[in-house]
Amino acid sequence: MEYVKRYIDRIKTAMKNNGLNARELSKRCGLSEASISRYLSGTMTPRVPAIAKMAAALHVDPVWLMGYDDTSPDFSVETAQMAMLIECMTPEEREQTKNFIKFLISNRKEE
Repeated sequence: MEYVKRYIDRIKTAMKNNGLNARELSKRCGLSEASISRYLSGTMTPRVPAIAKMAAALHVDPVWLMGYDDTSPDFSVETAQMAMLIECMTPEEREQTKNFIKFLISNRKEE
């Protein structure tokens, strides 16, 4: 899968640019060293909260770290950013957000 290779390459690049190994990244972002190793080997895919923590520790955009960028036709940066925000919400907040989006769509003015 091209996506997996891309996010692995980007994590490794960001680690190199910051002079970090898996243990040091683990300490900086609060994830286990085993999880970091699994992400780097491709045996485990990081969820959005883990990506956000790694991106903050590596000083990079989480959307970029996920392997997406402005040129990706399959997944826009805006969509990835929204997904990251939603992932951090409580179930109640997600339900409220979903209802609000439905409300906005239902109240669109005819163009």
